[in-house]
Amino acid sequence: MDTFQKSETCPLEIEIRDKDTGALSTPATSVTVTVTDSTGTVKVNNQAMAVKSTGIYYYNLQLAADDESGTWTARFKATDDIKVSITDCQFCVVD
Repeated sequence: MDTFQKSETCPLEIEIRDKDTGALSTPATSVTVTVTDSTGTVKVNNQAMAVKSTGIYYYNLQLAADDESGTWTARFKATDDIKVSITDCQFCVVD
């Protein structure tokens, strides 16, 4: 699990791949992220992610000095017309 200090920038990144070919793919509609801290508070809600390159998306989360320590969750949602894929990852925030 990745660990980040409070006040640090936490780079969140996801790869989107075609389920049949495994090739990097760009969804037709959107890729978003929702970030929840260790207490269950939503810190980022359904925020659009930026395109790094074909099939690779990122969001730079700026942690605050007074953010909660502990295990945080990022939920990535890729929407391609009517198909939705959801993937979660966790990271740790420390003092």
